[in-house]
Amino acid sequence: MTEFSAPVVVLAAHRSGSSFVTSVLHAAGLELGTIIPPSSDNPKGFFENRCVLAANRSLLASFDRDWTCPPPYVDPGMVDSNPFERAIQSFDKQTHWGFKDPRTLFVVTAWAKVVPGFRFVGVYRPTSAIAASISTRNQLSSADSFAIADAYNKRLADLHRVLSFPIVDFHEDPDDLVQHLGTIASSIGL
Repeated sequence: MTEFSAPVVVLAAHRSGSSFVTSVLHAAGLELGTIIPPSSDNPKGFFENRCVLAANRSLLASFDRDWTCPPPYVDPGMVDSNPFERAIQSFDKQTHWGFKDPRTLFVVTAWAKVVPGFRFVGVYRPTSAIAASISTRNQLSSADSFAIADAYNKRLADLHRVLSFPIVDFHEDPDDLVQHLGTIASSIGL
């Protein structure tokens, strides 16, 4: 495997403000590789790497799962690491590189098998706000949307307890949010 510096991985639920956070880190110098284009539900862009997204979707599909019902745990020994290796190879050799895909919250153990070190940044948004956004975007019931949002926020909290990484509260005062992101960007060398 090619040696890279430890990537910065943004961990967050869908519809949590993670695209905004990742766009700020990207503007500060974080290499994201080839990202998927904006769409009507996120006109400013998702800031998600195509190959990372494909690897995460493929892994979830191998468990007959998708973003709406991710597995509670992924055993890295049961994972084909080739899609993850290809995703990493898609990045230029950058000092500061990373990615964001909400599915990563549930497949981070598979990534750890391929990339031994990470620097994490979490993004928090209240579960009810995420659920409302998912319900509107995906035409899902309020109960289903809340269950999805709750699963992602609980996973974020569980990982934070174990790994102790900085978390940005997307609902904090905009000036405080920008200042907090500046501190985080500086701490990771951006």
